[in-house]
Amino acid sequence: METLINAAIPWAFGFPKFNTSNKHRVKPRTVRCLRKNDEVNRLFEAPSQMENGFHIVHICTEMVPVVSVGSLASYVTGLSHALQRQGNLVEVILPKYASLDLDEVQGLREIEAEFYSYFNGQLQGNRIWTGVVYGIGVTFIQPVHYSTFFTRERLYGYPDDFERFSYFSRASLDYIVKSGKQPDVLHIHNWETAIVGPLFWDVFVKQVQLRIKFICSMY
Repeated sequence: METLINAAIPWAFGFPKFNTSNKHRVKPRTVRCLRKNDEVNRLFEAPSQMENGFHIVHICTEMVPVVSVGSLASYVTGLSHALQRQGNLVEVILPKYASLDLDEVQGLREIEAEFYSYFNGQLQGNRIWTGVVYGIGVTFIQPVHYSTFFTRERLYGYPDDFERFSYFSRASLDYIVKSGKQPDVLHIHNWETAIVGPLFWDVFVKQVQLRIKFICSMY
């Protein structure tokens, strides 16, 4: 996974080294990197498991119709629909950009609970919003102290993009663990959330005893 991230971000010299020892680890079902045109059914290897359904969480930066720049947005929504039709529970976690089209979110509400994630050497507060988009459960993470991370005119193209999306990736994992969710699959998309993989193995695998399948899609 470290090789994947450094290949996607060639300028990220001095990228932190993650603990790759097997101590305290839970063996995942599989780890694979899928391209956009792979068949949906290839995500799962056991047809018997499909009958019971998986809990799948997408950690990503775009989703049609609430926020879209490129093909990622339509891919996330289309794939989520396809997987739900096959009997899986699908959720999507996104940053709460200022540019979100909230008219497309049904039942949007803020979770009335304190939620913190770790960044830059200390705990940082976040506001959590939930709603439904095209029948898919969506969670939006809004930083409090680093509020300017996602209130900008563009989604990408800033000198601190790595810090912005590292914050979001870590906050997403903190939210999953602290909310008690137990997904079978974490699907991460592009370099913006690729750090979720090594973060899970370096930090969160010691906190939860889950067997999670990681899927990383690059566009």
